[in-house]
Amino acid sequence: MPPANTVLVSQRQQGNPVLKHIRTVRWTFADVVPDYICGSNTAILFLSLRYHLLQPEYVLHRLKAVQRGHRLTILLLLVDVDEVVKPLQELHRAAMGADAVLICAWSNEECARYIETFKAYESRPASSIMERTDMDYLGRLIAALTSVRGINKSDAFMLASRSGSLAEVIKGKFNDFASCPGLGPIKARRLVDAFNLPFKKTLGPSIVGGVAAVPNSQPGAGMGQQANQQVQQQQQQQQSQVPIKTEPADQLQRQQTSV
Repeated sequence: MPPANTVLVSQRQQGNPVLKHIRTVRWTFADVVPDYICGSNTAILFLSLRYHLLQPEYVLHRLKAVQRGHRLTILLLLVDVDEVVKPLQELHRAAMGADAVLICAWSNEECARYIETFKAYESRPASSIMERTDMDYLGRLIAALTSVRGINKSDAFMLASRSGSLAEVIKGKFNDFASCPGLGPIKARRLVDAFNLPFKKTLGPSIVGGVAAVPNSQPGAGMGQQANQQVQQQQQQQQSQVPIKTEPADQLQRQQTSV
């Protein structure tokens, strides 16, 4: 019986170059269905994308063989080809259908790191890899401010020390932020935008038929304005082309006298 802290490796994996990169945990060959067993609840199937393109039915049979046998089934995929979009979509659907998790790696070393990590964290709770946030007000304020792009913990602590509360920080102006040591104009602009820009972006004027549509206008309003302008231009051109009938000055004078 192998020790509990040992990764069980299927005989199928003999000659796999991934094995020589597994160094931080012990492993041994065993008669198991999955390619790797990292504890009582985690099973790993290893697949090369190049091999999948040659034998596309292989992964379906392997997923079916280990389906629902473990609480967590991982399809560890070595991406070793250039064209990956279509085969990744196929493998993603296959993994979802078998209630498995698809994880991609781009080298044998990266595959080995995943196997080591799953074994090392097999008995640890999820909170061990979650980001720890202080429960006091200052810690939560710093965590909120660092969510703004480019603002690190030192910047957030400086803002919190100057303002004292999130409400006061939000009321700050561009010059207030820019004057803080370590911030500068770029970070100040990002803070102002984060506190003042709407969450939902509004689309700019769209180009319809070469004419910019006016926002908040009725459909066809922009085209109607263009048509009116064209009609006015045509009328002006027609008026300019009509010859003006002129009469001699003495004839105009006789008409005025007779009237």
